[in-house]
Amino acid sequence: MKAREDTQLSNQGLNRVGVTRKKIDIEAYYRYETFGDFFDRLEQNKAVNTAVSYRYSLIRFLEWNHDRLLAVPLPNQIDELAFNRDLIILDLEMLVEYMHVLANEYAFASIQVKLAALQRAHKILKVEFPMDENIIGDELAGIIQRIGKAQVQAQPFSPDQFREVVGKLNPDTMPESRDKVILLLGYLGAFRRSELSAVSVHDLKFILTLDGQEHIGYIRVGTAVKLDRGEEFLADELVDRWLDQAANNPLIKGEGIIRIRKSKTNKVGKYQVKVVYSDEDRVYCPILHTLRWLQQLQSFYRQAGPVVGGRWQASGRQVGMAVSVPPIGPLVADPAVGVPGTGKAVPLLVRFRRGKVPGELVLTSERLSYKTIYNVTQLYFGETYSAHSLRVSFVTNSRMLGASDAQIMQQTHHKTASMIERYTNFQDPRPFGASQVLKKRT
Repeated sequence: MKAREDTQLSNQGLNRVGVTRKKIDIEAYYRYETFGDFFDRLEQNKAVNTAVSYRYSLIRFLEWNHDRLLAVPLPNQIDELAFNRDLIILDLEMLVEYMHVLANEYAFASIQVKLAALQRAHKILKVEFPMDENIIGDELAGIIQRIGKAQVQAQPFSPDQFREVVGKLNPDTMPESRDKVILLLGYLGAFRRSELSAVSVHDLKFILTLDGQEHIGYIRVGTAVKLDRGEEFLADELVDRWLDQAANNPLIKGEGIIRIRKSKTNKVGKYQVKVVYSDEDRVYCPILHTLRWLQQLQSFYRQAGPVVGGRWQASGRQVGMAVSVPPIGPLVADPAVGVPGTGKAVPLLVRFRRGKVPGELVLTSERLSYKTIYNVTQLYFGETYSAHSLRVSFVTNSRMLGASDAQIMQQTHHKTASMIERYTNFQDPRPFGASQVLKKRT
């Protein structure tokens, strides 16, 4: 406390004699020799998808401006091109001209992203962005009128449609067991695909109820990472007993608390959590099927060990393909990747790849990519759906069944109720029309 008072007195004394503390110029510490250096600064502290969008948005502007100024195309290796700030800085007239060029190529939402990237680039270069509200507002209104503003929304599925698809998956085969976990957690946990891909085994804490007592802990898979103080692993025998009893008794309850370390809206690593609950219909129970998947991983790693040759007999679909394939042959360990160890986090969702033998799948310890989660969703639901349909369907169906915005936001981690409104997409508006209420009263 004394040190704080001394600091306050010191600051007051400096202010009385007209001395002000020097404001640090962060941008002065950056040097841009190539456009690659500038792109790195542009992407800094941005979510992965936003960073990629900003990079390609600025490249699109550089292509247009380079051709306009120098009448020659922009070189292919733009990252290695010597940095020239004059190619980025624009005035109001240029901005309006460029907006009309974009209007012939992109949707309105894409135009907004490209303008945001340019605005950030000007901020980094400490140059005022030429955003005259009256002129730009009129131009944007004209563009909206010409090309429309509506953003394509991911298509949701109904609860019955979801249950029909998930109910057909065979959890006794590892590929479909993993895919079932993807769909159950993605939907009931309202996950972004980047969040789901990033989940590790030690991010899942289970609360299993047996004989009236709650047992709380984690599942040990591969080489376990060190848990936080006070946390512990659940005994394998206890998990086996819960699975046996839960399969025959729908009243046996379980919960899963899933820790999200980083996400699109949380880039600093402040933990967020999602909660999923057991379903009395065990075909659709996320707790039961996630535990079974973890047991399959656990058994496979134990059998394969660090040596090549561990084998499982499995059948199912080839991940990432748009069509079904015949039953596959032996499932083998990947000799190049082996078993997770040395204290590294074990991914919850891992990748299969094609083996050398026709029909063979190779189980790896590589983390599943965003793209594969997208492909898995389309594989089972069809090409009109995407991985984001899992999240949109959670919001739409939860609202349809009476959940409050606060309850939904607790799971999705949206910051405003207006985002919940945007995500809601009722395919059949008839049950929600207010006129039927008036009809009953007249």
